[in-house]
Amino acid sequence: MLAFKIGGKSAYPPLAKVEPVPAPSSPRQNTALAAKGDLLFEGYGCSACHGARGAAAGGKVPNLNRMPPADLAMLKQVVQQGALSANGMLQFKGMPDSDAEALFAYVINEAWAAHDRSTRKPKQEGSKP
Repeated sequence: MLAFKIGGKSAYPPLAKVEPVPAPSSPRQNTALAAKGDLLFEGYGCSACHGARGAAAGGKVPNLNRMPPADLAMLKQVVQQGALSANGMLQFKGMPDSDAEALFAYVINEAWAAHDRSTRKPKQEGSKP
């Protein structure tokens, strides 16, 4: 939080250093499948806990951009089989494998997008777009 004083002359504090998002261990996924996963991410209510695009900020819920599932089998263990239900993660027993595959594609592609954004070099002033 910042407080301001009219006529104040203090310098603006330095911004916190943001660590780059690590590259996911899984390769980029099929974009059409990920688009279906985008709809399912909202439909299953994933964003209620994991935030928009899986980028939860703070708390005990994993930021899926920084900690995506290692592979589809892991996502299925967590989401369909309830491997983390003791930690508060909901279990979706009736989720079809096709939905799990689409959610995995979405989460992985969003993690790659977050990685790309965090490692992009800022544009120089006066440079062409």
